[in-house]
Amino acid sequence: MIKLFPWASYSYAEPVRESFGGCAVHILEVDLRLEAYAYLQAEEFLEAGYPDEEEPNAPEPED
Repeated sequence: MIKLFPWASYSYAEPVRESFGGCAVHILEVDLRLEAYAYLQAEEFLEAGYPDEEEPNAPEPED
């Protein structure tokens, strides 16, 4: 599954059970990796545009 969903981490929430016709049922607990959360935050930042903050004044030189 890592090759299909590299942005997700998962673990088994329940043991694998057999179902009809020899099919297996896998119940997983899935979460996003930290890198995926960081990507989403960066995407939101870029979509929002520049923040509405004033640029700081440069310090005055001391004589």
